[in-house]
Amino acid sequence: MDGQNGMQRHIALSLLIGLLIAVSPVLAQKQQPQQPAPSPSNPQTTDTQDGGKRYGASFADNSIGSYMTTAIFPSLLHEDPRYYQLGNGRSAHRAYHAINRLFVVRTDSGHERFNFSESTGNAVAAGISNAYHIPEDRTASRNASTFAFVILYDGMNNELKEFWPDICRKVFHKDTP
Repeated sequence: MDGQNGMQRHIALSLLIGLLIAVSPVLAQKQQPQQPAPSPSNPQTTDTQDGGKRYGASFADNSIGSYMTTAIFPSLLHEDPRYYQLGNGRSAHRAYHAINRLFVVRTDSGHERFNFSESTGNAVAAGISNAYHIPEDRTASRNASTFAFVILYDGMNNELKEFWPDICRKVFHKDTP
């Protein structure tokens, strides 16, 4: 695949994913029949049920996002999604490295480029989530917040991967790799 042609394909894929995110709440709302209003006789039951549904949906958002960004899209785009720890150096440099890996990735050929797997995988996960979120949550702003939260979660995960060995050594007085 030619470098320029490959970049154009990735940009087109990203635009298509963006369109999916923008349109999916509308499509999901049109396909979902209206549900009856909750009974006022027992409002706590419906609050608990909605909280459980939202928790399950949030868990699914994160699981699907992780699967898309570490399995599906890296395979399709020939990217290496693994995080490689620096392990030494200034803390600020290591923290920057952990966040930078959200945006820069190594390809199978060893070159670095924009991390399409992270952005498109999480965007697709946000779009897919419209299939199981409750109708009130099927909005473009919820899709955007799901997308942002999953990227934030991945960034925090990278930071923990980078600094956890140091934390273990200093707090728990254990010498772990």
